[in-house]
Amino acid sequence: MALLILKRLYIGIKYFSSFLVDNLPCATVFQIPETTELQYEPGFRLGFVRGDKAYINNHLSFQLKYHYSEAEQVYRVVGFQVETNSIDKSRLSIAQDGVSCSIKDEASFQEINPKSNELFFTYSVKWEESPIRWASRWDIYLNMADVQIHWFSIVNSVVVVFFLSGIITMIIIRTLRRYVKSRFSILKEFLANCSVEFQTKLS
Repeated sequence: MALLILKRLYIGIKYFSSFLVDNLPCATVFQIPETTELQYEPGFRLGFVRGDKAYINNHLSFQLKYHYSEAEQVYRVVGFQVETNSIDKSRLSIAQDGVSCSIKDEASFQEINPKSNELFFTYSVKWEESPIRWASRWDIYLNMADVQIHWFSIVNSVVVVFFLSGIITMIIIRTLRRYVKSRFSILKEFLANCSVEFQTKLS
């Protein structure tokens, strides 16, 4: 498992993962240094590389935003943000119940060691009330900047559409040709019979 994660980190540093809550994908918030503007990107980065060492983001802080609808008297999830952090296992103190844990405030990251497969993954959840309505919860995803366009998928879809359109066009043309040919044969036979009958009456 560690070798697989290490390979993904080195081959593509921008390897992303994602979670869904109430069919809403998580988003990572980052600030543009030049304009100090907040931007969102879908999912979260699996890890990062510093120098020749790879680190994994093994702690996720989930920020779930909810909105209360007075008309329907229900709570709805309208935002799902995630903040990643890499925490070395030496900073973790797991409780006896095996469910909760505490994290020491140190600046040591979880390095990926190919010789060891022992990794600890932790998370925290924070709920926050939001004025965003249910109908507007997708706005931040629609306004995301610098989203990678999957050109291969687009080109592949266009090729498939043209290929299927060509096949359908050929089928329609062949069907029309057979239809016209059959109708023309009937008309030709009818004209031939009329000609024979006319000649017989003349004689």
